[in-house]
Amino acid sequence: SDDTVRHDFEQQAAMTIAMRSSALLHAHSRLHRVNADLEQRTGALRVLSMLVDKTPVGMTICDAKLRALWVNEHMLQRYGYTRDDFFNVDLLELLHCADTSRQTIAHVQRKLTAAQSVDVTVTHGTKSGQCIEQHLVVAPVADDDGHVENFVTVHIDIADHVAVERALKHAEEQEHEARLARRMVAHVSHELRAPLSGIGGSIDLLRELTLAARTA
Repeated sequence: SDDTVRHDFEQQAAMTIAMRSSALLHAHSRLHRVNADLEQRTGALRVLSMLVDKTPVGMTICDAKLRALWVNEHMLQRYGYTRDDFFNVDLLELLHCADTSRQTIAHVQRKLTAAQSVDVTVTHGTKSGQCIEQHLVVAPVADDDGHVENFVTVHIDIADHVAVERALKHAEEQEHEARLARRMVAHVSHELRAPLSGIGGSIDLLRELTLAARTA
């Protein structure tokens, strides 16, 4: 009858609505968890970004061609460039200094072309033209297929360390020269002691002969 058909239709409609409502509630709950996880990760990334930005070590993120995409505050202060100066520019070309040897540059380029990590001491140039010695560490970041998408670079300022090493080396060289001078003086003194003693004896003998001649 029509009542039976209507009843069955209403039951099916109610079941469909209940199932869809349950699915929507489940999706809403899942979306809420995803949003909460995303907010937590975003907060952690924000804190990490702040810490990296304030660290006293230079850090940059580059694309696969080593063009700078992001630099921290230390890089701006140390090198005198703006973020616009760094953005999408070849990092090695921007910071190139003539004091870095061609062999070192070729070594870095070979490593990067082969998507390998780089750990080397170089001399970088600031915007004002000053050359500063840096320890450069570059690490490739690859996707799931192994293709390099980015490079993370760390620039460690070793100018003070190098200055101390040079001062120590200079002091060691001066001490070495002083030791050689002392040895030479001791050797010359030893070599001259016998002749001088002989000369002194001869002078004494001459005085005695002169005195004897006068009294004769």
